[in-house]
Amino acid sequence: MRVLMVLLGLAGAAPATAATTWPEAASGALRAAQAMPRSAVVRHATCVARVRVAVDGNGLITRYDIVKPCAEPILTRSTDELFFKVGQLPPPPARRPASLEIEVRWPPKG
Repeated sequence: MRVLMVLLGLAGAAPATAATTWPEAASGALRAAQAMPRSAVVRHATCVARVRVAVDGNGLITRYDIVKPCAEPILTRSTDELFFKVGQLPPPPARRPASLEIEVRWPPKG
């Protein structure tokens, strides 16, 4: 009986440890590629840019628009360069074209 209770407990815990959502995975892929520009580090510049991204079924970025740019031009340019550098995000659910709005934080967190 005790073994059955443990197995039921483990089965119930599985959904809680499920993989992250697609928007979280896309944000994580961008964070992994981010590098704070040295001139922005020296100036202690910070920013949260908002970017609208469209991807195809494989996650290839087909379009992006910076909806809310940074006050610091270097960080806006770095946001632009980030999307050229990454080029592809994880595939969206059901591998269907999708779009989302992502916050790009400078300096990168996380």
